[in-house]
Amino acid sequence: MDYVLSIQFESGTTPTDRDRVLQDIGARDVSGASEEGSYRVIVQLSTTSLEELDRYTGDLESLPEVISVSVVALQLPMKVEQ
Repeated sequence: MDYVLSIQFESGTTPTDRDRVLQDIGARDVSGASEEGSYRVIVQLSTTSLEELDRYTGDLESLPEVISVSVVALQLPMKVEQ
């Protein structure tokens, strides 16, 4: 399932470090930074429970480059008619 996350980075995070974090989580469709320094990204996760999702976002927030992570939306797979 695809999750849309809003990730806010520390103000001193270099573009290289930010890009490394985004690449490490497999982020795609990355939006530009907002005034607060947050990015909207889409990640594909196999989490099956809210507890797992909470652990995932908590792990991201524990990174020194990241201030906060919030789940903005879910994108359900679309059924393709054949």
